[in-house]
Amino acid sequence: MRKSFPYLALAFLAIGGHQAQSQQALLDFAHTLKVGKPQAYKNLTLFPLSSGRGDRSLDILTLDQATAQGLLKITEIGSGQVNRILVENLSKKYVFLMAGELVTGCKQDRMVADDCLLPPQSGKMELAVYCTEHGRWTEQSRNFNSIGSAAHVRMRQVAKETKSQQEVWDAVREKSACLSVPLAATEDLKSVIGHQEVERKVKPYQDRLTDLPQLGADIVGVTVVYENQVICIDVFCQPSLFKWLWPKLLKSYVLDVIDRPDAACRLGQDEVEGILCRIGGADFHKGRTDGVGQALSFSSPSFSGSALLFRGKVIHCDIFPKLDSILNDVDAPKLEYRRYKPSR
Repeated sequence: MRKSFPYLALAFLAIGGHQAQSQQALLDFAHTLKVGKPQAYKNLTLFPLSSGRGDRSLDILTLDQATAQGLLKITEIGSGQVNRILVENLSKKYVFLMAGELVTGCKQDRMVADDCLLPPQSGKMELAVYCTEHGRWTEQSRNFNSIGSAAHVRMRQVAKETKSQQEVWDAVREKSACLSVPLAATEDLKSVIGHQEVERKVKPYQDRLTDLPQLGADIVGVTVVYENQVICIDVFCQPSLFKWLWPKLLKSYVLDVIDRPDAACRLGQDEVEGILCRIGGADFHKGRTDGVGQALSFSSPSFSGSALLFRGKVIHCDIFPKLDSILNDVDAPKLEYRRYKPSR
């Protein structure tokens, strides 16, 4: 992506230390991203993002891989805290927990609040979470398990922007209503997104779009579009990490559009490139993470995002349009784009 970042020099001078270095690393990585040909099914369009400078050196397990191998232990803290749980990486590799991933069991289902990279053999560490099961506080199991799902885009976005447990609970009820799926007695997100009728509607999208990571050797992420609205951008440090997370990412994107009217994509590759360039004009702040690395948050009038970096490399970056631009009307102001001329 051969674009310039006109705000970068001033932004870099305004901050210092690790935050400035992390910001520079994020923008340098964004600069390498190339937007591929769109892949579409019905009202969902995906633009693959590739980078020849992704970091393949770090050996990372996903939440699902680690739990399946018995290498990640997730439990309540003592008698339980709604918004904190305990995690322990028992492996000799790093384990990445993505904001929005769901774990089930113990006293109530939870959603990871912030991206977290657990170091090898981490010992017990506290992890910030949101409850996704409002009506239960009784123990189902001693350990949490992964259900291979992530919250839908809107819910990830609500949690990132509002940082409110109540808003997360409201998002569960909202998705239940939009999908015409009755809430279970415990008001859990798992029963909504795992409902038989919802699974039936999701499956054709999965069948058509499941091969996106195999379209190129350097694909590290995706821009998700509904009509002329970018609803999410997810980018990772390496193709293998993106590939392992793709099934749950794809389902989270589909869950966000299956209750919307059919609509053809009205954005092209150039417009998506322009959106990525606008990261350089955002306001950057220190983010939060419970693991290793540095977290950044950034925002502009039209979008907000976050990034987790480790050893100067971007582990994951996500970007969403501002909530007030899409709350009530898909034709409301969109995530803006602007083409910049290359610097000379």
